[in-house]
Amino acid sequence: MFIWILLIAVLPAQAQVISLDQAISEALSNNLSIQIAKNQAEISSNNVTKGNAGALPSVSAGGSYSGSLTNTKLVFAGNAQPPIEVDGAQAATLSANVTARYVLFNGFLANNTFDKLKSQETLGQVQEQMQIESTLLSVINAYFQTLQIQQNLQSARSSLEISQSRFERAKLRAEFGSATNIAKLNAEVDLNNDSIAILSLEQQLANAKSNLLYLMGSQDIRDFQVEWDFDLKELDEKEELMAKSLEQNTSVLQARSNLKISETEVDLSRATLYPNLSISTAYQYNSNLSDANFISENKSSGLNGGISLSYSLFNGRQSGIQRENALINWENSRLKEEDAKSLLQIQVNNAYTSYSNEIAIYHLRKKALEVSKQNFTRSEELFKNGQITGTEFREAQLNLVNAEVQENLSKISAKLSEYELLRLSGELVSSSEL
Repeated sequence: MFIWILLIAVLPAQAQVISLDQAISEALSNNLSIQIAKNQAEISSNNVTKGNAGALPSVSAGGSYSGSLTNTKLVFAGNAQPPIEVDGAQAATLSANVTARYVLFNGFLANNTFDKLKSQETLGQVQEQMQIESTLLSVINAYFQTLQIQQNLQSARSSLEISQSRFERAKLRAEFGSATNIAKLNAEVDLNNDSIAILSLEQQLANAKSNLLYLMGSQDIRDFQVEWDFDLKELDEKEELMAKSLEQNTSVLQARSNLKISETEVDLSRATLYPNLSISTAYQYNSNLSDANFISENKSSGLNGGISLSYSLFNGRQSGIQRENALINWENSRLKEEDAKSLLQIQVNNAYTSYSNEIAIYHLRKKALEVSKQNFTRSEELFKNGQITGTEFREAQLNLVNAEVQENLSKISAKLSEYELLRLSGELVSSSEL
């Protein structure tokens, strides 16, 4: 009758064990969001060249060819020359040129553009770091969620074994008349409830594992277990963490990079206050061929060069508006940096308080679990001797299961608070031994 219940209680076959370091390593190699962020950072890095900033000369080449086939008749005034009449006269024009141009001065536009490209490269690296941190934190949360459900399932299976033993005992006592049938039915109800709880936890665990595999970038659907063995590390004092956060936090670094870009935008907008000076040189070749002309062939080639100077006297105040807007954008970027620092200080303070509380709660839960174990052991002895009811024994059993779940949850919560503080201080990646 209860074969299916016993099958549920059997521990699963030995599956692959995945450590947190392994999960993080796979995510770094395979997670698509991280790969996209790395590609974006590479684009920002590739853009940092003098040529892309307009600081190098430009060289271009061009050429053209045209031809015609016509019937031509030429009659000259005053009969100075005899008429020329050619059927199917061919004409061809060929030209080619190579031109080099270099801007000698354009209001420091090239230098400021190069500085902007370098700032954008730094911003790209910060954004890559932010994506890595975000993904790592998601992997860590998913890993410990899987671990929590895995431990809850283990506690539920242990509880099911206890309920199974209690039911068998109640069944025998009812058969021999030493107990009422009510005790047997109560034991059976509790056994069914424990079995249902296991089915629910198994579904939750399967979902949690799928989510973790996705974050790891795994293409394979495979069963695995996660390691429970982890320690709570002692972190730096709050003041030290705060100082590190203000220096290394990626949100602050992003705001700082945007402020630097805004500064270069202001410099770029001032380029219109200066004249533009440029030089150019070109080599040209031209060839003209004609069957119906006095000159049947005309060729020329040679170098030419020049220097140009320009200055915008008035363009409808467009340049002035650009400068004003650039200053406003710089002010906004400065305010955003200040806001990022203020928000970070609150986040670090709250996270540190949460971390300290979670550590304290964990130690209390640990003591509570020891008490629950002692209470259950004593209750089990009394129940076997018939000194307490099945309801009282069930209460002790549930208290033990709840204490195990709460102790696991508090330890995991403390560990997650630890990782959040490491993220805020910009040390999450290095602390993960990557």
